[in-house]
Amino acid sequence: MKLKYIVGLLFFISHADRVVGAVITYQLNGGRFGDNIRSFTQAYWLSYKYQLPLFFVPFPGSELLMAHTLFGHWKPAIEQQFDYIKIFDSSDEVVINRNNNTLFVTTYYCLVDIDWQDQAFLAAVREVLRPCVKITLPSDIYDSVVMHVRRGGEFNADSNKVKRRRPLHFPNLEYYAQALHILLEYVQGQHTVYLLTDDEAPQVLAADIKKLLSPDDSARIQLVWREKNNHHNAHVLEDFLCMQLGRYLIRPQSNFSLYAQRLGTHHIVIRPKRGKSGNPWGIVTNGQLDIRTQNGVQSREFLF
Repeated sequence: MKLKYIVGLLFFISHADRVVGAVITYQLNGGRFGDNIRSFTQAYWLSYKYQLPLFFVPFPGSELLMAHTLFGHWKPAIEQQFDYIKIFDSSDEVVINRNNNTLFVTTYYCLVDIDWQDQAFLAAVREVLRPCVKITLPSDIYDSVVMHVRRGGEFNADSNKVKRRRPLHFPNLEYYAQALHILLEYVQGQHTVYLLTDDEAPQVLAADIKKLLSPDDSARIQLVWREKNNHHNAHVLEDFLCMQLGRYLIRPQSNFSLYAQRLGTHHIVIRPKRGKSGNPWGIVTNGQLDIRTQNGVQSREFLF
């Protein structure tokens, strides 16, 4: 009901001559798709929680999402219609007063405590972040392992300095090989592993990962990757959906794969928890395994 109520409000304000009451929007931080999903989702949680209309701020790739069509789009001229503007930064407590004619603006670093156990909200997020166009995915993705290997591609913010400073965002290939080994201890049989990466030479990554696997582990997996047109801003939505839908997920620390995990129903997720800088790739020292059971998700930490 909340989702229908919010969409109704959005339709009204996007077609009204003047906005009346409190509404919410968000600022983008200049990052990639995962960062933009975080920025949108923080504002959308407050829109859902307080039943506020939300103005959508488009970002690269958002034209493929339902959210792009469901919400009224933000325009700078809209600011003139408000008596007050409140921009939340990292030091602000997020306090919403629905009675004022106020524009609330969330930022990437503001402290929004989203309740991901709220199943109605989770369903609403899945609805607005689903594709509005036909996306073809591998038919066996639901039974597969999905492995996100982040390398930075040609994205200008991901310099070698950044990679050294954020070892969990850019783990070395030993992390992925060890994570595969741990996963194979929990599951039986043969498995297809979809290698999703922004590296322009995924075949080289696949060969290097295979070299790090034991013969037994290597014999139990089939690594699959996109043969061409691999880039940091290509096939982004396909990869985001594959990460959501795979039965098993091995990921780095990134908003891209974090939000895929939050929107998915994975049986097992393996992710880095602690590490140290390498040259240039990060060295993961501690990882975490999340396994879904009938009683919820159980987690355990392990050493690499």
